[in-house]
Amino acid sequence: MGITHADFFRRLPAALEGRAFTAEGARATVIDGARRIEIELGPQGIRAIGLFRLPVTEVTFAFTGYDETQADALMARIDLHYHRGGG
Repeated sequence: MGITHADFFRRLPAALEGRAFTAEGARATVIDGARRIEIELGPQGIRAIGLFRLPVTEVTFAFTGYDETQADALMARIDLHYHRGGG
């Protein structure tokens, strides 16, 4: 993702649409009834395109108790909260 850790965690509550979560360091755990989502952020980096610099962070989501359809639907909703416009 083209995002810093601080920005990721700032947007996370809206992206999770009210689901409870805990955050510690570069990890977050989402509690959704009997299901869980483990989110881990990799090191922050910079992507350079000419003189233009963008933050970049690898983000890993691990779903427990979700079937593939449920996980895909949730990721689609989360993804919408992290899209940035451009033109």
